[in-house]
Amino acid sequence: MRIVHLAVAAAALAGSVMLSGPAAAQAPAAGGCYAGSMLNMTYGPRDTVTGTMSSCGSPLLPGVSGGLLTFSYPGVPFAGVFVPVPPGTGNVAWSNGQQSALSGIYNQNVAVNTFAITGGAAAGHHLVVNESIGRKGTDRLISALLAP
Repeated sequence: MRIVHLAVAAAALAGSVMLSGPAAAQAPAAGGCYAGSMLNMTYGPRDTVTGTMSSCGSPLLPGVSGGLLTFSYPGVPFAGVFVPVPPGTGNVAWSNGQQSALSGIYNQNVAVNTFAITGGAAAGHHLVVNESIGRKGTDRLISALLAP
């Protein structure tokens, strides 16, 4: 009898979910870049990450089809694991010749990093960088979306 009650409750729950429907995942209205390259990491007094972005489209960046992301931050051993990640600065050189200045924190131990666009094209918005995390030196840029 208990199994029947559980089955009825599960069916009722599934029915209410199906009636309301799942929220559709949508890209931010501001657009972005939907593909990218392997990320190149350079370590030193200032660690630097670079990667190309492609399949771009945004009303904030008319005519942009891609860009080169460069972000540098102070190299701190075990940053993001045992100590806070220090803030850094960066730049996006867009395919139409425009530039965007970035600031924020790049944590190579997480898959999503958000940078404030502090100057140039799309200033006042954010660049949300999604990447796949592989073994050290094999991270790949998946997307870079523009958000308010």
